[in-house]
Amino acid sequence: MLPFKYTCLLAFILACVSFSCVKDFFGCVCTTEFRGYAVHIATADRQPIDSLVTRVTNTQSTIVYRSESSTSGGWYGTLGSYVVLTDAEKNYFTTVPDTVVFHASNREHAITETFTFAQDDCRCHLHKVSGPDSIIVR
Repeated sequence: MLPFKYTCLLAFILACVSFSCVKDFFGCVCTTEFRGYAVHIATADRQPIDSLVTRVTNTQSTIVYRSESSTSGGWYGTLGSYVVLTDAEKNYFTTVPDTVVFHASNREHAITETFTFAQDDCRCHLHKVSGPDSIIVR
């Protein structure tokens, strides 16, 4: 028999593990993390380009997933980083990859890049199938 304090500790650990995941009807276990995908945009001399206006659209349906006026700091406070898509847009996708176009611009730059996203097999999260992690503007 375990002492009471160890029994409580074991119960706490088991509760934490069980609440950190969510089971769905596919028999999958989904984590409760929130995933996001960003792209870093820089000049040819590797200086981050900040304060771009961004828009992400679907190539087939022309749905606009996100449109943002970025200010200094970017994604997680990193200059030159911009959100492409996050799990917030997951329900627009299926497990079949779909192409989106990322547009970013200001008075000096006009950037367009193509990405492919899909839901993972368990439909828990969005994941990037293809597309750059960074864009160098020449």
